[in-house]
Amino acid sequence: MVNIHRDITLGRRIRQTAFDGMTINEVVYPGGFRLAPHAHEHANISVLLAGSFHERAGTVATACRTCGVVFKPPQTEHGNEVGRAGARTLIIEIQRERFESLCQWSETLKRYAWTHTGPVPELMLRLYREFRLGDDLSAASLEQLLIEVLSTDFKVTPDPAVSGTPRWLQGIMHRLCDCDGAPPPPVADLAAEAGVHPVYLARVFRRHHRCTIAQYVRRRRLERALHELSTSRRSLAEIAIDTGFADQAHFSRAFKAHAGLTPGQFRKLARVPAIPA
Repeated sequence: MVNIHRDITLGRRIRQTAFDGMTINEVVYPGGFRLAPHAHEHANISVLLAGSFHERAGTVATACRTCGVVFKPPQTEHGNEVGRAGARTLIIEIQRERFESLCQWSETLKRYAWTHTGPVPELMLRLYREFRLGDDLSAASLEQLLIEVLSTDFKVTPDPAVSGTPRWLQGIMHRLCDCDGAPPPPVADLAAEAGVHPVYLARVFRRHHRCTIAQYVRRRRLERALHELSTSRRSLAEIAIDTGFADQAHFSRAFKAHAGLTPGQFRKLARVPAIPA
């Protein structure tokens, strides 16, 4: 029997707002926190703002990093383990009547899905900005952004360790992860290492990750920057150089295009009390 939790979270709520059949919570979890397999009464979508955790739902196991987004239909059984540094998430719970009305036009709502790439993480960061603004237009803006998120057909982002991803592509993903903060090798060099044609590499990479190699590397840099902004006191210039941007100005332009606000604005919004152990 599935253990149904009526409350959307067992973490510590920092902020909450509700509107038109939806509730938004900003939540922190201590490092090492574990949740045995369970489910929630209502559908929900969440974005990881800082930290890390692992989640397993059925046969799908995901290592979630900053900006990862997950959608769970009602009563989706899953288990979680938070990383050592803790985690902070934005969780949006969708009540039954609202969920049923949204299901009439959104295929996304019919299945469990994860993504770390594409437009959904960017939209969720913009939604977080509106959530924190809290002015008289926020409810309308939040609803519009959430509908845009839920109408986007996003799917589980492949994990390099999961079967189904070609072995040569797994090798390329490890190479790209190893060069965080440094320019990635040219596509021709990656293709030669993998023993495939550059055109074939580009096509298969996009099919699996829904973006180009350059877009993937840029997003990884921004994910690292988001984590640093949320968890450290390092200067923006230090974070910019360490994550592979030419300088602070370049970093600020790319960050604002990605998240809809400047690094300084995000850091101010993300500053919360330490995650309890």
